[in-house]
Amino acid sequence: MFVFDTENYTVNVYKIHNLGNDTNVYLSFHNIQNSITRNSEKQLYTLYHVSGGENLDVIEANFGENWIENIDYFLNTDNFSQEFIDKYVYWRDYRESRRQDYMDASILRRNAQ
Repeated sequence: MFVFDTENYTVNVYKIHNLGNDTNVYLSFHNIQNSITRNSEKQLYTLYHVSGGENLDVIEANFGENWIENIDYFLNTDNFSQEFIDKYVYWRDYRESRRQDYMDASILRRNAQ
């Protein structure tokens, strides 16, 4: 479960059955980036690379990707067309609805290896 706090600029990642447990997963900007600048209205994104102790990552829960992203803050007609917003929201919701299936398949693949 990814919880984005746009007010405090934090992202929390929880495995449903680990809620409340410390997993030693840390999120940080690559190269310790301390600020973000926006060069073009067409290139807005928010991306976090995820890593933790003992080489922990979110690949098996995140569709093979070792990063999480969220552009919800920018999803308005000042930045994107309504058509793009509608399609992005549909894709995001569909992807999230399939996350548990992906995690289950990842576990089966890891166990088979």
